[in-house]
Amino acid sequence: MSAAGENEASHVVLDGTRAAVVTATLEFYHLGADEADWNLDVTLEGPTPRLLVSGTAMTPVLPGPRPMRVAFIDAPEEVLVGGRAGGLTNGGADVFFSVQQIGSGARVEGTVILEWFDFERGSAPFSLELALDAVVSTR
Repeated sequence: MSAAGENEASHVVLDGTRAAVVTATLEFYHLGADEADWNLDVTLEGPTPRLLVSGTAMTPVLPGPRPMRVAFIDAPEEVLVGGRAGGLTNGGADVFFSVQQIGSGARVEGTVILEWFDFERGSAPFSLELALDAVVSTR
């Protein structure tokens, strides 16, 4: 599913900067367990070409709606805040996106406040908003 082609409302907002979604894949693992793992891999238009987020969700995840806990932000590896490069983390907080089955795919939505950090000068809040349709795959 090409989110940008099929749903013009599919977007990601990285700390106030909106980017259109080109493709999005939501992959689930361990669906037979009480808690499943997930990876959301998003290709974006603009200066940040990729978003890769992972976490966990209680099963059954779909049809939903179901909260998906964010554990890691693997891409982008660095983002600029105030001209300084730093990484993103959940900051040890429980932050969640929502997922719901839409046809054979899924809609992922929500806004979370992440922690942006650089090792020399500390950290700052960093908002990440998702509103996108994704192809669903399972392992």
